[in-house]
Amino acid sequence: MRVFEYQAKSLLAASGIPVPAGFAASHSKTVQAASKCIQPPFMVKAQVLSGYRKDAGGVLSAPDRKSAESAAAGLLGSVLMPAGGGPVPVRLVLIERKADAVAEMYAAVALDRDSGRVSLLVSRRGGTGVEKAEPVRFPLTASDPEHGFSAHLSLEAAAAMGLSGTAALETAGVLSGLVRFFFVHECTLVEINPLALTLDGRVVCLDAKMEFDDYALFRHPEIAALSDASAAFSFMDGAASCGSGRSSYDFTETDAEGITEALRLPALEENASICGGRIPFVRMDGEVGVLANGAGLAMATADALAAAGAPASAFCDIGGAASAADVEEAAAAVLAVPGTRRLLVHVYGGIVRCDAVAEGLVSALRMRDDRPEVTVRFEGNRRQEGLALLAASGIPFRIAGSFGEAVGERGRSLPFRVSS
Repeated sequence: MRVFEYQAKSLLAASGIPVPAGFAASHSKTVQAASKCIQPPFMVKAQVLSGYRKDAGGVLSAPDRKSAESAAAGLLGSVLMPAGGGPVPVRLVLIERKADAVAEMYAAVALDRDSGRVSLLVSRRGGTGVEKAEPVRFPLTASDPEHGFSAHLSLEAAAAMGLSGTAALETAGVLSGLVRFFFVHECTLVEINPLALTLDGRVVCLDAKMEFDDYALFRHPEIAALSDASAAFSFMDGAASCGSGRSSYDFTETDAEGITEALRLPALEENASICGGRIPFVRMDGEVGVLANGAGLAMATADALAAAGAPASAFCDIGGAASAADVEEAAAAVLAVPGTRRLLVHVYGGIVRCDAVAEGLVSALRMRDDRPEVTVRFEGNRRQEGLALLAASGIPFRIAGSFGEAVGERGRSLPFRVSS
């Protein structure tokens, strides 16, 4: 699960890690209120889940309130075109105080998949183009979740960032806090780029990217709640206050004005409305909805459907941990896509159980009066039990015995049968 920058910064602030004063805003009235609670100059930043935001014009500097409000008005409802990605609509912006940075560095706590360990990565170079710099890695030990990063190693990491003296001490404290945050909140990534040293000697997180372990979210309901756009909130530091220092904004459909109906949300945003973002969902332009377990099987099925002249309208990768309720929600989402005339359920059961998929599928179809033609191919874990549930439902299914039958023309799909 990923969160927006303003949400990541709010979490950091709550953990005592310094961030600029700021507010999230989705309409002009909130922008005006925010600009009155923060001293200029400002940064106005589009809140989107994509990279290369600055290069796409989504990060703007504003010297005064009037220009900040104008910059926010220009971003809200606009569509960014970041390099290497598709169009991204801007539904909210972050208004924050611009820091007087004398140095921009890089820091991240991440799971190193090569070693299977968590590492702290630092670089004396941050901001745009950080990919060209090779970070210094500090592998973390088993004691780190409880005690954070040791004082000795945090100072060594600060020195690797080119710092000394008071600046090194300040940075070491921030780095230790980031490590502790990573473990306490069960993250897979906490990235600060840039981590800035200001004119007055403070160390501040000017940008933040966070990813959380989906399978640990049940232990962190406050994090899981952030996947709901309506649960947005603002944050301010202790030096600036306006009332309670916290406010909320109203997220409405009007925030999407200026985005044409033809523009579809990218998968990351549309995914957020399906099973809490746990099941990847992709819209396409065909007529067959696809439910499959595993990205490879899902994409291969979509490619084969296209080759057979019946391209997919959407597909969900239910993965290996989907429950019957997840399958029910995913099937309903796929069937709701305009143009979907058929549904293909393609499951090769390993961890996922075919009977759980069958249970969710039957529940979703029973909620519909206009049931489409449904083709099912089950292989693997509890296949026979899954087929038996389909047979007992009274709903007509077409059971495919092979990949070719599953994606072939309608006449090639086999009539219902339970036996192999």
